[in-house]
Amino acid sequence: MMMRDFIYKILSTATARIINLFLSIIILMITARYLGPEGRGLIAATTTWVGLYFTILCFSISPVTIYIYASAHVHEKKEIFLQLRGAHRIFVVSLTLIGWFILILTYLFTPNIYKGIPFDILILSFLLLPFMILENYQQSLLQCVDRVKTINVAMVMNKSIAVVVLVFLVGFMKIGVYGVLIAYLAGQALVYIYQMVSINNVYKKVVYNLTLVKKMLVQSVKLHLNAIASFFFTSTDIIMLNYFRSTSEVGIYQLAVQLMSLLLIIPQSASVVTYSKVAELGVDNAWPYQRKIMLIVMGLLSIIMCFIYFLSPWIVLLLAGREFLESSSVFRYLIIASFGQSISILFAPQWIGRGIFITVSILSLITAIANVIMNFFFIPVHGIYGAVWSTIITSFGLVLGNLYLYRKHVVKTKGRRANVT
Repeated sequence: MMMRDFIYKILSTATARIINLFLSIIILMITARYLGPEGRGLIAATTTWVGLYFTILCFSISPVTIYIYASAHVHEKKEIFLQLRGAHRIFVVSLTLIGWFILILTYLFTPNIYKGIPFDILILSFLLLPFMILENYQQSLLQCVDRVKTINVAMVMNKSIAVVVLVFLVGFMKIGVYGVLIAYLAGQALVYIYQMVSINNVYKKVVYNLTLVKKMLVQSVKLHLNAIASFFFTSTDIIMLNYFRSTSEVGIYQLAVQLMSLLLIIPQSASVVTYSKVAELGVDNAWPYQRKIMLIVMGLLSIIMCFIYFLSPWIVLLLAGREFLESSSVFRYLIIASFGQSISILFAPQWIGRGIFITVSILSLITAIANVIMNFFFIPVHGIYGAVWSTIITSFGLVLGNLYLYRKHVVKTKGRRANVT
């Protein structure tokens, strides 16, 4: 029964992500057709910068939240939950102010790093930052109390609101890039309100405990290098393409990356539900469920990848038009990389639940450095395809790293338990 419920939650999460995917496709079609490759490139560069700041400043508080809640005794969980809410508020205010200060400082003294991005667009896009941090933190609280349905509704709500505002501002009002960013902002703000109301329905009280804040900060430092490295692994190719090549190439490549991210919907859905299971049962008891789900997901994903490979040119033509046709060739190569990234996503709840933050961070750092180095040499010469091969090589480096962690922390732990028994 528990396994059936586990699979049901994964399927419902996957369904929500598919709806989210459909809405993302609508956004992609509108922005591609109304803004063209150059406008898409500007949106890609701008949102990637916001994503970089978000990744650095969110400080990996979300996975640490799940780890602390999962580690607490049953009778302590309510109080810990209330204290986690208070800690989140302190982090959001502090980190947002730091982010805005760094943005203004870097733009004043080193404006070239934001090459081609007007200051007003940069400022508008960075209004997203506090809402992105809030959504991330609140999702971790919802995972702790197994509110998967609320997470799914929030996900769909975000994109739905964005699509409605986008159609009006970009399709009818012809505001362009500004309209896209305002649409994103509207979606994030309303999702924050919905999540906050949902959490209040669980526990309304908020407790501020500076000792817990300090503990979370210490733990997050160990893990945060992993988040930063993961971002550099997935996003530096776009930033470096923007620096070394044209915005049109960025637009073509980013479309392929977005299509690749669609393939990750199923493993991401499984991961969201697995985090809740780890928080509920503990990491060892949750492993049998996680292992079965991993086998099912990877088998299903392999079949889907084969079909998508052959359909990619028609998918790109349908979504973005002939201007973006080269994205289909890029996407075909990135399908290979998505296989390795899926394995890494599915293993992640085990490593967070076991608290092996430093080891995970080192693995991600090695992968990110390798990716940046390869991009630095490949992109100036080979352009888009230089970024593609860097992504493929480092994705399979992640697979090897996760297999090493599996052998060290799962297989050996089972062996020790068998010896004790």
